[in-house]
Amino acid sequence: MAMQIKAKQDVFLEEEVARLVSIPIEKVRSLAQTRRLGSLPSDSAGGERVYSASDLAIISFLYPRCREST
Repeated sequence: MAMQIKAKQDVFLEEEVARLVSIPIEKVRSLAQTRRLGSLPSDSAGGERVYSASDLAIISFLYPRCREST
């Protein structure tokens, strides 16, 4: 699976990660909690996590393995 992201984009919101990896937001949140991915910015009133490009790569690598184990 190939993802195309802008080279200058360094943070991604949950919705963007879910769309890029083609998984439900609930699964993104679950992977973030169990694998300690993403971070909560101090100015985030809603508590939405932000993800780095490295986090995005890890999630895209882990999710196919999660699908195989279920």
